[in-house]
Amino acid sequence: MGEKTKAEGGYWRGRYEKRVTSWLLTCGILALPCIAAFIVAATVLAPGYCHLTETVSRLGGAEMSHPQVMNVGLVSFGLLMMGFGWGLYRFLRGKKGALRTGMLVSIFGLGILVAGIVPIDHRDANEPTTTGLVHAAGAGVAYVAMVLATFSLARFVNGDKNWRWFAKLSVGVVLVSLALAITFTLDSSEPVRGLLQRFFYGLPIIWMQFVALRILWLGRAENMG
Repeated sequence: MGEKTKAEGGYWRGRYEKRVTSWLLTCGILALPCIAAFIVAATVLAPGYCHLTETVSRLGGAEMSHPQVMNVGLVSFGLLMMGFGWGLYRFLRGKKGALRTGMLVSIFGLGILVAGIVPIDHRDANEPTTTGLVHAAGAGVAYVAMVLATFSLARFVNGDKNWRWFAKLSVGVVLVSLALAITFTLDSSEPVRGLLQRFFYGLPIIWMQFVALRILWLGRAENMG
């Protein structure tokens, strides 16, 4: 009787663990539409804002009439990505590189969270303030972590038949993103700086959402099988 009860307890505990992991991975799916919705809302409340020339952070700047909208969006996005990183670790747990990959995704989320809590300073970029530097540092750390997470997961799944093409795609996403990020730093990119930022951040973020969808789909197919 005791063994049966113990077995049942293990069964339900296992189901609970899988459900929690599934919820956390779902955070990665919700993150992109979440930040997109906040960007749209913040833009509506910021007449004259130009997506082509201005960065997303500018929507949360003090000079905007409703900067809190974009900053809440960044915080929400950061929290979702931190949850996704934890879910990714739980899904990969017990395999080499699981902790590294999950932590990198979570650090990405933490960097965005910091950028949302400490909004960009609207003063002249030639006279950076502590606030502006902290915001930039958060965004910079987030981007580096995001790039490293892409490489880490590509290396992790290399050779898996379900992800056989994924490693090459991941490298391609990173190379394109890095090229756009470098272009973003050039003075000549000023007329399209906002567009460049959306692409060099957006590509890896879309990649992460694809990872979450793919993992959940494979897990569902396995359960059905």
